[in-house]
Amino acid sequence: MSASYAGLPGINTIGQGKQPQVSVDSKGIVRVVYGSADKIFCATSLDHGQTFSKPALIAQVADMHWA
Repeated sequence: MSASYAGLPGINTIGQGKQPQVSVDSKGIVRVVYGSADKIFCATSLDHGQTFSKPALIAQVADMHWA
């Protein structure tokens, strides 16, 4: 099963059922971390999840999907 979230392409392509990961800090900042192929992205919301930043590439992990 693959999810699709507006503005966050490719969510749920690395680990089915484990993405996206969402955190909210003590200031109410929401962060969504997810993977697409061999890349890991993070999008941030400063308005309690109403809008999100353009996803930032956090890491690219070659051979992430080795068997």
